[in-house]
Amino acid sequence: MQGAVAAMADGVGGHKGGRAGAETAVRAFIDGYYAQPETLGVSRAAARSLEAANSWIAAQSRVDPALEGMATTFSTLILSRRNAFILHVGDTRIYRLAGDSLERLTKDHILGRGDFAHALLRAVGFEDALLFDQGMHSLN
Repeated sequence: MQGAVAAMADGVGGHKGGRAGAETAVRAFIDGYYAQPETLGVSRAAARSLEAANSWIAAQSRVDPALEGMATTFSTLILSRRNAFILHVGDTRIYRLAGDSLERLTKDHILGRGDFAHALLRAVGFEDALLFDQGMHSLN
């Protein structure tokens, strides 16, 4: 079962194609994920879909001057059976509400010090090869 997908992205500020990158990443990810065969499993299907979206966004930012530097943060939560699967890159966080407290499930990919403490180290579209975090959490 492929499950239900929620995805969010925030275009990298200061770049021409930030908004386009965010919209493209979410749409391409969801379309690509549901196009994968269920036999791959949730984690592999999601990873393939995100890698494909990254490749397309990175290529477009190189060839289209209107989209130069197009990049976006990206986080997705996939609920399948009794598990929550997460893919994450950038600083768009995912939390879990447990009782009265929030538990942060993602780690920001930022420099974290100095004048550029909030500068992103990773984002969809930054490079041809995408390094992202992936995890699974039980819903029990």
